[in-house]
Amino acid sequence: LHEFKRVLGTGGSYVNVKTWDPVGVTIRGQMRGYWRRWLGERGVDANLTGVRSKEDSVPELQSLGARLTEMEVVRYPLSFTLREELERFASRAYSDAWEIPDAIFDASLEALRSWVDHEYGDLDQPRADEVRFAIDVARFEG
Repeated sequence: LHEFKRVLGTGGSYVNVKTWDPVGVTIRGQMRGYWRRWLGERGVDANLTGVRSKEDSVPELQSLGARLTEMEVVRYPLSFTLREELERFASRAYSDAWEIPDAIFDASLEALRSWVDHEYGDLDQPRADEVRFAIDVARFEG
């Protein structure tokens, strides 16, 4: 965040676009939470590096003199099946999975599949989470 301010300079703006920002408690969020807890119990940190949440970034940006604006463009249902979401995990599409050693990653997928089956049942039933497209703007005015 300090580097954003330095590079942008006075009057510069940092724009962060969130395309699938979850609204409330979501199935996909519960899956990720279970997966991260399972890994954490085995000493593996599957959290993203750097600022991980709005709660982390807002106070820091404000301390740097940024004026913050959030614009919610639209909310919509994101449709998926649990099988599709498990396949996304398995493909390592999410950056928090990239550095996990193969053996522990494979074990984490098995644990996640078992948990999802127990919690939700039918992997092919259509599901939907409410998500939103939102834009955060931080303006460095001085």
